[in-house]
Amino acid sequence: MLTIGIVSTAEYFVPQLLARFNDDHPGVELRLRVASNREQLVALMRAGEIDLSIMGRPPKEVATPRGGVRSPSAGVRSAAAARPGRCWATGVSALEGFCFIVREPGSGTRDAMEVYFAERRFEARIIMEMASNETIKQAVIAGMGLSFLSLHTEGLEVRSGLLGVPDV
Repeated sequence: MLTIGIVSTAEYFVPQLLARFNDDHPGVELRLRVASNREQLVALMRAGEIDLSIMGRPPKEVATPRGGVRSPSAGVRSAAAARPGRCWATGVSALEGFCFIVREPGSGTRDAMEVYFAERRFEARIIMEMASNETIKQAVIAGMGLSFLSLHTEGLEVRSGLLGVPDV
């Protein structure tokens, strides 16, 4: 039995990886644990409840009962999410005056957004926090504001024209 822990953002690509793994290793029984955010997944790692974790930013050090190894394997890109059809200026200053719907504290996506904005001395006007990427996308589609999400979560809506990704 191999227990894999993932953050909710990884729900968008891990099932395809696991399907390929199953094809190559049909005798391995898999269990998937989905944590709602990075902070919860790190707690599962520390408690020794998972064998492998997949998240956007692995912790630098995690003491686990089985011994933790940090091995980043792929970059996770995040981007602003907006209703399509607007002509955007480039650069973070194009986001001035917009309201943001964001992930909750403890989320890796939230941490990445805060670092990105802090480096650019941009202060986002946050009007709502949510623990669900899906609910955030629906709020953006409804016109409630902008968001900052992992590109993994935006793919289907961008391809179907429901969300836009401004080049900011």
